[in-house]
Amino acid sequence: MIFLWRGRGWLVPLLFIFGLFAGGAVAMAVKGTGSGLLVLASGFWGATVLLLLFALWWGKTSEYVLMDPATHQSVRVRRTHSFWFLGGKVWAAVVGGLACLVTVVALMETRDQEQAEGLEDLSSPGAAAFVEADRAIRNLGAGGAAHGNLAVAERLAGQFADAVQRMREETISQGRRPSFSLTGGEFLTYCHLDSEIGVFLVQVPELRKFDDEAKEWMGIVCWMAARSVLEQHAAKDAGAIYEPERLVVALRGVVRYDRVLEGTLEPIEAGADAGLESTTVGPESRDAIVAHFDQIIDRQQAAIAAAREAAAGAVAEAVAVADEAAEDAPAVEEPEVAEAAGDAEPAAPAGQEVAAMDEDAADEPAPDQPADGAQPTRPQPGDPGTATLAIEVDADSGTVTVRAPDDAGSPPDAAEPEVDAADQAEAMEAEPVLPTEVRDWRDQEGRVMRASVLAFGPEAADEAEFEREDGVRFTVPIERFAPADQQELRALRDSAAP
Repeated sequence: MIFLWRGRGWLVPLLFIFGLFAGGAVAMAVKGTGSGLLVLASGFWGATVLLLLFALWWGKTSEYVLMDPATHQSVRVRRTHSFWFLGGKVWAAVVGGLACLVTVVALMETRDQEQAEGLEDLSSPGAAAFVEADRAIRNLGAGGAAHGNLAVAERLAGQFADAVQRMREETISQGRRPSFSLTGGEFLTYCHLDSEIGVFLVQVPELRKFDDEAKEWMGIVCWMAARSVLEQHAAKDAGAIYEPERLVVALRGVVRYDRVLEGTLEPIEAGADAGLESTTVGPESRDAIVAHFDQIIDRQQAAIAAAREAAAGAVAEAVAVADEAAEDAPAVEEPEVAEAAGDAEPAAPAGQEVAAMDEDAADEPAPDQPADGAQPTRPQPGDPGTATLAIEVDADSGTVTVRAPDDAGSPPDAAEPEVDAADQAEAMEAEPVLPTEVRDWRDQEGRVMRASVLAFGPEAADEAEFEREDGVRFTVPIERFAPADQQELRALRDSAAP
């Protein structure tokens, strides 16, 4: 058609699309998935090359000299190839300009990523943790829009993104549109949650188009959204393991971080910027975030060291208790039994009952009677003329009783121990098992709660009441704990049942 293209001008859109996909495919093959802007820039360069080839060969303007048979004069005819009245060289220049622009933005993003990844080379352990968290929201939503260090943190990240989106839409629908144009897109969010601090890293769509006022407004919106989701989390899960007192919210665009808001966690009714203590803007915002991740890693390492020290102390205490119990146990010594020879009677110590040997056997001289002046030998069990003695020891009083069995020379039947009635009554008094000592309990996600068990609910409810060291009491279903702790809690419930 003359209005859309002339000559081979119809090849221009086809070559542009083919070059765009071919260049992007080459970039992905070389760099992997990589940055989306880098892939787009490679696609534009591929389209530029194909359009330039078109302008030099297939779309080159040609001239013909024709002879008019009537006048016999020569006429020059030019054959052009264009699309929307633009030739191949013009289209190559336009697409090449777009390729240059996208390449500059892609290189800026790549430099920012390399700087962020360069933090891994620092000695600070928090830098590597920050880079790992930042990578989750930097790669154009790879793996989803919500990320976190825990399952509950990932859930809060999703709620935070939804809350920011909702607040933005409400502001626009009520006519309070800020001085910029917001485009669609997800708020990619990473949430780190522990018992002391909550950190939200969020990539704001089209943040580079915001002016200073709009960026400040977006920071307050994110601050409110973070406080809102944490407040709802605390209200919904009373006695939650993780109830932070500090809050950090960091906003970034496609290329770099813009600002970091820090403060305490205050109720949402207190105002939009309640609890906000400081705002770091510009390049220093990255250092502020790394500092918080340094503190997080330090607390984790301190907790691990304390747990190891407590475990070592518990083992040492158990060994000491076992050694003390072994020292306090009464020593049982074998009584010395006087040996009888001839018609001499063995001497019986006080408190012992000694059965004499058979009188007839005592009147007769022993077969192994030693000569005068020789040392007598100890009678052995089973020797003729000797009786086997049964020895009973009372472990409580230390009394040793030596008895002669009914059948001399045969081993006695095992005597049943005599149990004192007072000791039996004392043993029957069971010590109370509740409340327990304060200890660590672990849930199915590996999180640790340090508390003591106060009581158990009905067996059908399958829940236990806990009390933390700060005095806060709450009820948690037993099924939320790790399998080993579930088994221990149910065994404790059975032992505490009347």
